[in-house]
Amino acid sequence: MRWMPGNLHEATNSLAYILFSRQLGWLDFIAFAQAAYFAVTGIWPLVSIRTFIAVTAPKTDIFLVNTVGLLVTAIAIALVSAVLRNTISFEMLLRAVSSSLFLTSIDVYYAAKGVIWKTYLLDSVAESLLIAGWLVGWLTSTHS
Repeated sequence: MRWMPGNLHEATNSLAYILFSRQLGWLDFIAFAQAAYFAVTGIWPLVSIRTFIAVTAPKTDIFLVNTVGLLVTAIAIALVSAVLRNTISFEMLLRAVSSSLFLTSIDVYYAAKGVIWKTYLLDSVAESLLIAGWLVGWLTSTHS
């Protein structure tokens, strides 16, 4: 089943079909997990910059926080779309793994230098788990 954008009713029915009628594989699960994590962390500063700053430290360039938030939300949308369309490709894996790898690299580097709060190391743990999940899923799947 290929899902193409349509009305909300079609999208809801497609999601219900995916979640309840089709057996989801490991890659689908990881894609949904990363999409959920990226959506929450991406939208959070847009919804409440005050609580985001309370957890992650004061920021001077709010527009950069919002930009990164929107970019990771865009990745989340692409991941959900790939699951709905049953098209998790090698390119999608590269997008997912590289985004998590780059975000965790920034977290670790700047936390170690004392530029950002150590709470970002919690994000690097989550990102590392996503990377591991993608790699295990891809290596054990039937993708060629």
